[in-house]
Amino acid sequence: MKPPTHLPITTFEEPIGIDTRFCLPEPVHLVLDKKSRSWSGNDFKVKDADGRVLLACEGKANLALTKIISDAQGAEVYTVDTNPSSSSRRTTIHTRQGKDVGLIYWDYNSLKVSYKLKGTFVDQTTHDTKTLELRGKLSQRAQVFFDNEVVAEVWKAKWLTCDLQIEVAPNVDYALIAIICISFVDLVNLQM
Repeated sequence: MKPPTHLPITTFEEPIGIDTRFCLPEPVHLVLDKKSRSWSGNDFKVKDADGRVLLACEGKANLALTKIISDAQGAEVYTVDTNPSSSSRRTTIHTRQGKDVGLIYWDYNSLKVSYKLKGTFVDQTTHDTKTLELRGKLSQRAQVFFDNEVVAEVWKAKWLTCDLQIEVAPNVDYALIAIICISFVDLVNLQM
C-alpha cells in the first residue's frame, strides 16, 4: 500500500492525551513493527521515521492478553489488558501505579468489512474525559478521529506485512495512538 497523498490532519494548540511527554509540537511518523517470532504474538516496537525505538510493547501469554508498554529507555509506562471474551472486547490502559487512564471499546459490523474502536481517556491537560475513534480497514487505511477531526492516519506500507505506518498530528499523544493501533491489530487477528 502506498502512503496517503494528503493527510487532512488537524493541528491542536493544547496537548491531547494521557501523558504530555508523548505529545510533540510537530507531526510524528511512526512505524508499528510487529515482532515475527513471539510467544505471545503481541510484541511490537514503535519506531520513528529514522528507525529509533520510541516505545516497546511486550505481550504476555495470559488470558487477559496483557501487554507492557515501555518507553525508549525501557521504563514501564503502561499496562494494557484486553478481555477477549466480552462482547465489547474492552481494553483497559493502566499506569505503572495501577491507575486506570483509558478504556478502548471494540465495535465492528457483522460483515467484518470495516472496524471501529472507541478509546476514552482522561486528558492530562484539561482533566476531562475525551474520546478517540479509529475507523477503517486494516487492508486499506484507517483514521483516528477526535471531535470529528482526523488526528492520525494508519496504513500498511506493504500488503503482506504486519507492520503499520502511522501519521500522528502535532500535540497528540503518540503513545495513546500506538496503543489504539495495537488494539486494532488484535481486533483484526481475533476476527480471523
